[in-house]
Amino acid sequence: MTGGQHAGTDAATRAHFTARATQYSGGSEASLQAMLELASPRPGERALDVATGTGLVLFALAGRVGPGGLAVGVDFTPAMLAEAARRPSAPGGAGPGGAGPGPQPGAALIAAHATQLPFRPGSFDVVTCRFAVHHFSDPGAGLGAMVEALRPGGRLVIADFICPEDPAAAELQDRLERLRGHVYVQIFTQSRLQEMLAAAGCPVRAVRPSAREMRPQEWLASPNVSPESRVALAELINGLTEHGGTGSRQAGLEVRRVDGEVRLVRTDAVLLGIKSG
Repeated sequence: MTGGQHAGTDAATRAHFTARATQYSGGSEASLQAMLELASPRPGERALDVATGTGLVLFALAGRVGPGGLAVGVDFTPAMLAEAARRPSAPGGAGPGGAGPGPQPGAALIAAHATQLPFRPGSFDVVTCRFAVHHFSDPGAGLGAMVEALRPGGRLVIADFICPEDPAAAELQDRLERLRGHVYVQIFTQSRLQEMLAAAGCPVRAVRPSAREMRPQEWLASPNVSPESRVALAELINGLTEHGGTGSRQAGLEVRRVDGEVRLVRTDAVLLGIKSG
């Protein structure tokens, strides 16, 4: 991908998250807990959250490193950083009831691109990145920048969507995600993510699966789905749910039936890499 293509992809990603900043939830609680368990942030440590969005991971890290540590969140979308600053746990944000400062004085929000982190090499004990690598126009450079920011022996924790190893299932997943309005560059297989972390100098030492249950009707009602995509999305979902029995997997999704209602379950990956050296 050329520099011009990177710029165009980055602009589309920024526009996507600018439009959704006020509604952005940041993903499931299960993946957040898995990230924190693998990252094991300790009091007094320095932690960095890349593509922090509205700060969900950042403020959890800040609470664990405490006032003697430092937690920094970077994002290249100003609207997301603005939402993060409004959170009750943001530095200088409203406390309970909207009065007084928030409880995370050790947190900082910085506007920066994931491939151009404004820190000296080895500045952090922990670096995290949640559901963002698939948005990167240059994922190798982004992972490389994160690893450079880590001290030797530091922990890098990446949570992200993964695509099936089977090419046909991966292609079906990509079609489903595009139809439901998910704007991204590429979703990787777990094995490819592990290869990329190793190539960046941070071999993977542990992996945690993180399941997320979703209701198809919520996708169809989402404002992210364009009118011209809604019919095709409904047909694809019907194909998944009608021909896939309980426990079957298509498009990287498990079909479950709970009290007569169809649920689709996606399993994400949370990876812990340790910096070499």
